[in-house]
Amino acid sequence: MLYSTSHTTSPPSPSPSPSPSFSPQSFDRSNCLLSAALSFDAYTPPSSLPASRRIEDSPNGLSVTFIDTSFTSECYDGMLEVIVKSVTNLQNPQIGDGNKIESLMSGSGIDPYLLAGVVELGGSKKNNTNTNSNSNIIDSLLDLLPNTQQSSSSSSSATLSDLDILTSTFSNGVNDLTSTVHVGRSSTAWAAPSKSQSLLTSYEPSSSFFGFNKKGASATWLRETPFYLCVQDPSTATVMFSIMDDEILSEDVCVGSGVLALSSVFTGLFSRPSSNPVTVTLNLSSKPKKKSKKSQIVAGAVTGAALGGGPIGALVGGFLASNYEDSTVKGELKLDLRYLPMAKRNTDTNSNSNTNTTEVKSQHKFTSCIESIDWSSVVPPTHNFDDLSLLTIINNKETGCSCRVYRSKSEKQIVVAFRGTTLDDPLSPKDLVTDGNIAQCSFLKNAVAGDKGNGNNIGGGNGASETDKLLREAKCHAGFYESLDSISRRLKEIVVLAGDGEFEQYDVTLTGHSLGGALAMLFASDVARFGYDLRRDMPEMGQNGNGNGNGVVEQIGTALKETILRQFGGGTSSGSNSKKKYTPPTPKSNSLYSFGAPRCGNGAFQKLFDSTTLKEKWRIVNDSDIVCKLPLSLNALVYKVEYKHCGDLLRVGSESASDSESMDDAAEIIRSVASGEAMYNHFEDKYYEALRNLK
Repeated sequence: MLYSTSHTTSPPSPSPSPSPSFSPQSFDRSNCLLSAALSFDAYTPPSSLPASRRIEDSPNGLSVTFIDTSFTSECYDGMLEVIVKSVTNLQNPQIGDGNKIESLMSGSGIDPYLLAGVVELGGSKKNNTNTNSNSNIIDSLLDLLPNTQQSSSSSSSATLSDLDILTSTFSNGVNDLTSTVHVGRSSTAWAAPSKSQSLLTSYEPSSSFFGFNKKGASATWLRETPFYLCVQDPSTATVMFSIMDDEILSEDVCVGSGVLALSSVFTGLFSRPSSNPVTVTLNLSSKPKKKSKKSQIVAGAVTGAALGGGPIGALVGGFLASNYEDSTVKGELKLDLRYLPMAKRNTDTNSNSNTNTTEVKSQHKFTSCIESIDWSSVVPPTHNFDDLSLLTIINNKETGCSCRVYRSKSEKQIVVAFRGTTLDDPLSPKDLVTDGNIAQCSFLKNAVAGDKGNGNNIGGGNGASETDKLLREAKCHAGFYESLDSISRRLKEIVVLAGDGEFEQYDVTLTGHSLGGALAMLFASDVARFGYDLRRDMPEMGQNGNGNGNGVVEQIGTALKETILRQFGGGTSSGSNSKKKYTPPTPKSNSLYSFGAPRCGNGAFQKLFDSTTLKEKWRIVNDSDIVCKLPLSLNALVYKVEYKHCGDLLRVGSESASDSESMDDAAEIIRSVASGEAMYNHFEDKYYEALRNLK
């Protein structure tokens, strides 16, 4: 049996136009069953997936595993093979101020390894298709300018763009990049290697004469295996190579970095694999600023006093030394590079070509962690698509947040399934930490209730509409929000790329079980209201404003914009049509199906969610699934937390089960935990049984 309810109170309409309301009769049984199958499919251990997959890793712990080879070639043009050979004349950035314990653990020298990241200055391949060539050039060049690229972190508007980092003398190298989605790493050449390590690398420490460095440290990799970086457009891609000092007890330190444009190495060779590696010698051109200037200040003070200034001279000398930063960058890196273009597949099965490039369609097989469950027997044939394919698995190693992206090209369907709570690593239960963090945070980053904003930004409508007020007052489960925030931007990019240049023609379904259902609901709250904004993670107060600027850099950027627009016939930046307003990509529709999901926001968030333009927004609950009664609201004198359910309820199983929140919930939770029935209705087998009988 199926029982459905919806909220009786009418949610406020967003400005400027009201969202359509959807009745329980809009429930799509077939889409619900497909969503359920993929929600539990997302729990399948990655080890059971094909071995022929590509993985991109970013500095912040985010990884994307590409499963579908044809989709990989849609996203990337090729792979850059990197083999580090040697590095010479390295200068320790913290010489004289090192950690004594670290020196005892790993030696006093530098323990270098190579970190490399690709920066796509020209944007993705799919974003540059089917558009005017002049506008492509203008958009690509404008993207290089400061303040035109939104950082993927929640830092302030003063954060340097990747272009600034690539051209700066002082930076932490690859670890400072915000848009890089793929980072590769070599092995470490230890300053004090073990016997086995000495067979792979050799190291020569720096030498000095009366305290002055005359020759920097050097390292040679004798038997280094290559690593690979995914490249979207080799003609515009730039690679940053950073030499890092491998620390055992603290964070690794950047020694120096160099930048290389691929077009300067592989001119005209991108269409075919490089037969032999190209040996490149690269001078390091940037380094981090010193964290400690203690020895530098002491030397300045002594010099000031010695020059006859006495105590005042020492003070002046120390002050000048504290503000001095040597801009000299030393170090030389030798690499072997090879470019390997992706094999292009012909997806036209009606092609008359005699070549063997036609892609063979393969249907994704629904999987389950329980051997007796067969979701393919439950999903109707109309939604058991012949070309349903698992494209990617997106995961953040730091937060544990994980989801999978599926696609049917023939049906123009994309499904994003968020994985629920798992205990794959009992020593690091990231999902339990996420679930247990029931404190609340603002749905809009940096939002303050009662702040009317300036009228130009998200949530800044001068208090003119009820929606603006809700945006500022909406609060969410902090654990769920922070987890989703760690993958949200890259997930949106992958979903848009899955549209293969026709994203506006695709229907997108967001789904998940348990924690996954809550993540799907939060993600839906963002993309259904604001579109798939590729410039950011979760929405931020003031996101779409003009920013604070940064003086000279902003003036240079304005001048460059003027030059670019005049050269390519775009007028001037001061004109009314100087810069086209960014419009986030939107699909044909967004739908939500969550299964056994907990509450994830307060009353303002509930009203905000229920007013979004979702085609469907169903919350499926099996019988008296106890997880759906959590978290409870807390109304204490010291701390108050309010939690409400969102969307339309569809209950499968018992008609007598209650969905309302009351004091009885706490008693029911205690009773069910004591009896061992707490999770009885929450697991896959019970949802499978209930949904299989759904009529």
